[in-house]
This record gives sequence, C-alpha cells and structure tokens, in this order.
Amino acid sequence: MGYTTVTDVANYMRTTFDTTTTPTDVEVQNYIDDISNEIDEMTGTTFTIVTGEVEVITPRVSTNKFITKKYPLLNVTKLEYNDGTEFEPNWIEIPDTDFRVDGDIIITKKNYDKQVRITYDYGHLSVSSSVKMLATLMTVKRILGSADISDNEFESVSIGPISVASNLGMQRIVTLDSEIERLKKIVGRYKSILK
Repeated sequence: MGYTTVTDVANYMRTTFDTTTTPTDVEVQNYIDDISNEIDEMTGTTFTIVTGEVEVITPRVSTNKFITKKYPLLNVTKLEYNDGTEFEPNWIEIPDTDFRVDGDIIITKKNYDKQVRITYDYGHLSVSSSVKMLATLMTVKRILGSADISDNEFESVSIGPISVASNLGMQRIVTLDSEIERLKKIVGRYKSILK
C-alpha cells in the first residue's frame, strides 16, 4: 500500500491516468510503491501497521531495558527469555505483569543477561498529511523525470486532454524540489533518536 494514490497524483497534476496515458495508471502506482519504500528507508520506519515482528536481543550486560529495532512500538504480544544456550534455546514466556512498555522501550521487572525474544507490532496507525504530500510530490517529480519526458520526445507532455507542462507551470516545477526537501525534513523527524 502506497502513501499516496494515483488519484492524488492526478489531482495535483490536474490530469488523469489510465491505460492509454503516458505514464499509465499502473506505472504511476509502481512509482508510488517505490517512493513509499524510499520514504520507509529514509525514516527507518513504516507508516502502516506491521504485526508479528519477532526480534531476538542478546544483551551485552545484564539489563531490564530492551529497545526494538523497528519502531514506533505499538504492542508487545509476547516477551520471552532464553533459559538455555544460544545453540539450544529454551524460551520461557515473561508474564505481562512482569514488564511494561514506555515508548519504544520494554522495561522488565528483573534483569536478563541472556537472549530475550520479543514478538511485537510496530508502525503508524495512519499516514500523516506530510508523508502523503511528500509521496505525492516525489511521484510527480518521478513522472516529470521519466524517459518520455526527459528525452524531449514531446514538446509538452499530454495526459488525456490536458498538458502537464501547461498545467504545472514552470514556476511550480522549479519549486517542486524545494518543497520536497522541506517535507523530507518534516518527515525525517519520525526517525528514532535512539537508533
């Protein structure tokens, strides 16, 4: 699932996409999916909900605080510690009453010096407006930079009955990069400072 839609991109560009346009609606959806993955990589998180992530943490010293690699942490469904060895583990479940979650940190009542296995859900409950707009603008930029457009095969790119160049206007194209950079700074704040 992408962070914007073909319709949102088309509305921004004041056009439509279908199987006869360049790019097609399927190509625009592929751009959206790629850009959504790029935003995930940029922020180190996802703006959807991922359930059932399993992570094994081997503490360097005895501790009662564990930070998951994926964030934001939404829910811990199971917490276990290894009572065996690394090669022959014996996982014992830690009761819900023996740990609590504080942000992205799991705090247990007692310290553990062996492996801890966490099963959890992470991500965001919804896509923020800044993430949605960033995905939309990055998709628009990808469309404008596509081979058909950048190779000057067309004097103006027409999608359906409307010309992209005349609809966006040169000033709007010039400011697209600066708006993308501004939104990247805003969206980048979703990055965890603990990682």
